[in-house]
Amino acid sequence: MGKKRQEKESRQRAEASGPEFIGSLRSQRSVKEQRRLESELKRANEQKEYWERKLTTAREGVTRNTAQISAGQGYAHLALENCVQDVAKAEQMISAFKAQAVSLQAQINALVLTPEQAAQRAEGQAALANLALAREEGDRNLDTVLATATRLLRERAEVTSRMQKLAETLEFERINLDDDRFNALLRTLPQGMAAESAKWVKWFLGREDGRHPVAIQGGEIVLRETLVCNGAFSIGDCAELTKEEEAEIKRILDSRVPPSPSAFLADPNPQRLGMPKPENVPPERIQWAMPR
Repeated sequence: MGKKRQEKESRQRAEASGPEFIGSLRSQRSVKEQRRLESELKRANEQKEYWERKLTTAREGVTRNTAQISAGQGYAHLALENCVQDVAKAEQMISAFKAQAVSLQAQINALVLTPEQAAQRAEGQAALANLALAREEGDRNLDTVLATATRLLRERAEVTSRMQKLAETLEFERINLDDDRFNALLRTLPQGMAAESAKWVKWFLGREDGRHPVAIQGGEIVLRETLVCNGAFSIGDCAELTKEEEAEIKRILDSRVPPSPSAFLADPNPQRLGMPKPENVPPERIQWAMPR
């Protein structure tokens, strides 16, 4: 009977979080890596454009100095040689940054999951969700065991107390009632483990109440990754967040903005600028000196 019940609960967990479970399409690591590669790609393209401008200037110099030499102005030979060298250098630099841009773009494209990879990721996410739910169930069973152990230890402590009183009536001066190790165990047994586990599972599976769409503003933000959200946001993203996550994003953005002079004058608190809190020195430690 117990085995059938376990199989039924397993099917229920699979139905609750398997086919219908929708996880994040990409991992936080993948998104952060794409941001890094896109930043490098932008710099590579900027360098390519810079050397393209240099190439245009150098070619104009070649044309100009060639015309001057053809017109009999022999002093332009040195300038022409420099321009020819500049053309060759610019072409080499452009070729190098073009190759780098192609390589970076290929790495960015490789981060996009194929349909087969996306299916494997979804399957792995559903399996991980099932494991999290199964572990939560185990934590509830563990809570029951811990509650039973706590009750038994308290009953033992009560019996030990009665033994102590009886031993005193029998004029025992020193007696070891074998209670230290059990009292130590009672002090260390945790309570309410399953409640915290359930809270964590809700967070990990994105099932908290009160989630609402929030437009991300102010820059790139990284929060803790869950099974349904990679936590890597950029300007313009719209994310389903809890009030706590929204407050965390606001805190991160506020920390990036230095306080304005008017705000500091209104509240001249040195800690706002990262300065240490002034130490309160008692009067007896103050040393006075007369100026000479």
